[in-house]
This record gives sequence, C-alpha cells and structure tokens, in this order.
Amino acid sequence: METEGLNRSVHTDEKWAEFILGQLLQNAARYRREDPVITISARPLGKQILLSVRNNGIGIPAHKLPRVYQRGYTGTNGRTRGGSTGMGLYLCKKLAVFLELDLRITSEEEGSGTEAILAFPAKEFPNM
Repeated sequence: METEGLNRSVHTDEKWAEFILGQLLQNAARYRREDPVITISARPLGKQILLSVRNNGIGIPAHKLPRVYQRGYTGTNGRTRGGSTGMGLYLCKKLAVFLELDLRITSEEEGSGTEAILAFPAKEFPNM
C-alpha cells in the first residue's frame, strides 16, 4: 500500500464516503496480481480534490468499462474469481451521485491495472 497527498480536506458525508472508499479498496485488493501494489492519492484540480485508488491488478477491458456501474454486472473476472455480486460499484455510483461527487473507473487494458477516481468539492475557507 502506498499513499500520496492525503493531507487534503473535503466536504462530504463521512459515513457514505467511507463506504465508497471501502468498496474501491476491496475491489483493488480482490482484482490484484500476485505482487499487488495499491496506491491511494489525492490531488487538487480546480475546485475539486481528486482521490485516486489505483492498483497494478488484472484490469478491465475497455469495452466493458461502461458496464461496471450496472446493477448486477460482474464481468468475466468477477465470475471467474467468485464472490462478486455486481452491487458494489453500482451502489458506489448511486451514492456518489447523491453526494454530488463524480466517480470514474479507468483501465487502459486488461492486465494493466485499474484506477478509481472520486472527485470531491474542495473545502473552501472564507477570506479573512
């Protein structure tokens, strides 16, 4: 596990943000390779903080990426490895929309790892 830039503040519901982050970490660990590396990082982008959970795992084929948020979708890797319900990312996406966050899953190709990016509004302080 590697971390980078996690000293950022955001406004959100702590309980549901923990649920989303927990699911993203579970997926990163579940779809790992033999020598896993999971990196959690945060960086500012405009008026947002981007929180990234990246792994060097088995990846997702590009043509399947749009389906990962569908209720009940598990994909070949989920069915092969077992234990997948297809509800995790579905619930994460629904919660992200409810919390006015943006959730994106990216993977260059199968075998190249996956990155989940959660965009939070940055905490703003009034001028003093």
